[in-house]
Amino acid sequence: MSMATERADQRREAGQRTRDGLLAAAVELLAQRGQEGVTLREITDHAGANVSAVSYHFGSLKTLCDAAIEHALEQYLDAQINEVASLDATSSIEDLAAAFTRPMMRALAAGGPDLAVIRTVARVGIDPPRAGIG
Repeated sequence: MSMATERADQRREAGQRTRDGLLAAAVELLAQRGQEGVTLREITDHAGANVSAVSYHFGSLKTLCDAAIEHALEQYLDAQINEVASLDATSSIEDLAAAFTRPMMRALAAGGPDLAVIRTVARVGIDPPRAGIG
């Protein structure tokens, strides 16, 4: 591998880490305060990124928040799908209910990023983002 290729790979990996950090910071702050309660500066400070990184990776605060909400919903739904998929034809309705709620119960017990995902999903369910804000 050439030196130029290695540098390009390192820049790409650094960019992905920045993007992932912005998403994680946005999910955490959205879980605490909702979309109208977070600022661009708070998210970038929390992620250890600069404001221009949001423009580069997402275009705007609203697009970042939308991506973070979508990311949280995907994580939660994927966890539910995996739990339900582990059931078989002999599973009861109680087994289904337990599998469906297991990701939430695990997140409530564990806290941290998983809890932020659940809180973001719940907040969006209670107060969905309005189109055109931001």
